[in-house]
Parts: sequence; structure tokens; C-alpha cells
Amino acid sequence: MAGTPQEAGRQGPELRDTIPITAHGKPKVVMSLRGENLPSLRAKDQVEVRAELQVTVKPGYSYSPRVQARLLLTDDIATTDPSAAQTRQIGPTKKLRCSQREHHCVLVWDRAEAVLGRVSCTTCHLNLVVGASSTRADSNDDLMIGENNDSRHRTVDQNHGRLNVVRVRPGKAKVGTPKQVPVVDGPPVPVRRDTRTVVRSWRLRALSEGDQLRVELRLDSGTGGNYPTRTSTQVILPNSANSTEPVDHASHKPGGGKDANGTITAFNGFNCLPSAVRCTTHKAGVIRNNKHRTGDLWVNVLMTAADPMGGAGGNDTIKPRDIKLTIRRYPDSPGGA
Repeated sequence: MAGTPQEAGRQGPELRDTIPITAHGKPKVVMSLRGENLPSLRAKDQVEVRAELQVTVKPGYSYSPRVQARLLLTDDIATTDPSAAQTRQIGPTKKLRCSQREHHCVLVWDRAEAVLGRVSCTTCHLNLVVGASSTRADSNDDLMIGENNDSRHRTVDQNHGRLNVVRVRPGKAKVGTPKQVPVVDGPPVPVRRDTRTVVRSWRLRALSEGDQLRVELRLDSGTGGNYPTRTSTQVILPNSANSTEPVDHASHKPGGGKDANGTITAFNGFNCLPSAVRCTTHKAGVIRNNKHRTGDLWVNVLMTAADPMGGAGGNDTIKPRDIKLTIRRYPDSPGGA
């Protein structure tokens, strides 16, 4: 597709710690892009959204809440209804049931795109709206947006979600075709908390200042044994094929900013249960390179495994399989704002 990619936006921190679990669900805005973090929009622009959100079910609930989420382009940060005036839903509605044993669940939008007709919002917001429901919920039950920060689930650890936007404006500039990296299996990942392993790496040659990358990832894995295995992943932009540390000159904001830390996706995950034949991880993110450099950079996939309920032996590992990494490059083009 011909076009002029202009700006990528990202809102890292989630806006709420929890949302209520009710009989029919009471949707809340949990992340929103607006102002300097959202590209200016006009008719015929193509909007490409990539988003991730981790939620956590508190222990002690005797049910598995249904979770439903939408991406809404609207004129108000408080809008939760896709049928509201001056509102358009971008991409599909995501639905899942998050069980007590899974504990953590991740919603991912890796294909949320739309060509805009008339842009009805003058000050646009891109809202990620989530509701949680169960007819068995008590009046004070809630769903964590992020993950528990302590064993008693009294506090919420966040920055496990990402909301990314690329605007592609019609024009003469060519957008790079998606690069489908060869599908391979990865090395064993030890079941050891806080140990990150590079399971896939791909070299990017001559990345210029202002270039943007849109990255999608899919891989399968299993458990380390007969116990729930916490599987967490992140995609980063580092200086070498074996590095677990991202560069400090790439970001998700149009002009860089304090979050310029080279992480393409959030670090998040879920519990893979022993009953599962396989567990599938999806990731999606966007990043902009803010510094000219002559050397190459890499896209590295990091993976961590743990046994949050115990049971792992000292030599247990999980094996990532069928790692599918897709990278699309948007060269910087200053003429299309």
C-alpha cells in the first residue's frame, strides 16, 4: 500500500487498577491515547492499531469472569459505548474467559485497522474499553488491570499493557512490505523466575532516524511439568542478537520522550495449564527509532518461565515452538503531516 506513515503513539501506564465484575459487565476505559500521543487524523487516513492488555483474576473467586474489550476512536476519554455519537470501533471485539488457575490473561489486537471516512472527532481519543461479567459475582468483586504485586493481591503492578497507533496517509511514499521472518523453534527456557532468554532474533540493517517498525509475534509453548507454568514474553529493540537490554533511543511517542526505552511490546503473560496441549502467545507493538546510527539493530524476542504455584524441578524447561515473527518497516517521510 502506498502511503505516508507519520506518527506512532503509545500510552504505557494503565488508567485504572481494577474494573468491577458485575452480572452484565460495566465497561471502563483502561487505556487511552490522546493529545501528543495520538497522530492527527483526517479522511482517508489508514489507522493501524496494535494493542495488548493483561488482566488478573483475584484468588478466592468461585467463578471465571467473562472479559470483553473494544478499541474506540471517539471524541471523549470517557466514552465506552461503540454506538455513541462521534465514535467508531477499530478492529474486532475481544472476548475471553479468565479462570482462577490461569490467573493472568492477555488480550491482544494484532489486526485492528481501518480507513477513515469523515473524521467526526475534533480532539480524538483512542480508548481501550474493558468490561468483566459473571452472574456469580459479589458486589465488591473486581478484575485487576495488570497483575498482583504481592501474594495477598492488595496492590496492582502495571505497565503490562500497550496501546500503539500508526497513521498511514495516502500519498506517493511506499510503505515497506511485511517481512515474514522464517518460522523456527526456540531454545529451551528455564523455569526460573526473572531469567529472560532470547528465543528469536532478527537483524535490521540500516535503520534510519524516524523509521517506524510494526511487529507481530506468535509462538506456541507448553508447561515445564505437571504444574501451571507462568509464561511471559516481550519484544525489544537491542544492539545485538543475544542482548536482553533494549536501546535507549527508540520510543512509542511521535517525538520520543521519557519512555524512549526500546521496548516494542509490553512484558506480560499468563499461566499455561498442564491440561493444555499447547499454549499460544500473541504479541503486537509499534516503535520509532529516534536516532541516526550506522550500525545494525535487532528485534529480539524474550521469554521467561516460572512456577507461581510451585512444583518445578531445578532443571525444568519449556520449549517455544513455531515462532512466527512479522516485521513491517515504515520509512520516515516528512512531507505528509
